[in-house]
Amino acid sequence: MDNNTIFAALGDLFRKVRTPQFPVALQELLIEQFDPQNVIVLVFENQRRPRLINQWIPDEQLLAVFEQHYFEYGYFLDPFYELAMSSYQDGAFRLRDIAPDRFFRSEYCRRYFRQTMMVDEIGCLARMDESRVAHISIGRNQGAAKFKNKDVKMLNTLSPALMPLVIEHANHSINRGYAPQPPRPRRALKERLLYTKLSGGARITNRESEVASLIVQGHSTTAIGLLLSISAQTVKVHRRNIYRKLNISSQSELYAQFLI
Repeated sequence: MDNNTIFAALGDLFRKVRTPQFPVALQELLIEQFDPQNVIVLVFENQRRPRLINQWIPDEQLLAVFEQHYFEYGYFLDPFYELAMSSYQDGAFRLRDIAPDRFFRSEYCRRYFRQTMMVDEIGCLARMDESRVAHISIGRNQGAAKFKNKDVKMLNTLSPALMPLVIEHANHSINRGYAPQPPRPRRALKERLLYTKLSGGARITNRESEVASLIVQGHSTTAIGLLLSISAQTVKVHRRNIYRKLNISSQSELYAQFLI
């Protein structure tokens, strides 16, 4: 798309914001510019499941996996959700740039992300208020090329004009009840193991729960040490203690604990 076409598309979005035509106009702009196989608009909320504002997911397998699992547990380990719930600057990001260093070898990736058949994702984040963040996810499926640096740069260029419109439309959808209030999620990731009943009176400590949640997200031992300001050896000790207390022996079994 040349600049004139982009400006015309943004103008069309501005005219259609808060109307049922807005999602279609947004999809058309993003499809023309980024050639994705799916576009999803969400509002991430602190202490609640995300609100779905709109989705364009032609692939039936991706649609099934997304609808069945994302709002139940998938978002908890979504790097975009993790980033949205932390301190960050609004803008565009590529999944592989914000994901943990072993994300693509993690149980979450194997059990959820790969099941969607997606191979790459770029997205925009824009804070709506202190507890809510608007998110556009733009994905490509197997068989398609991965996004290039120029795609991220273009999305970052568009985001200051695009995201205020997305936020206005999202607020309108929420206020009109089109995006209903999601139920409160199960306990936050780091809290899950703290409330796990263990035999023999043992308990998971706060630090062990932090380490366990970072392992499940896909962080390596070295990365966990850096994030928590502890040595890699200490991380290994915590991991051994976690496995012993839970009577497990693999990351796959640890991952399963977070789905209970």
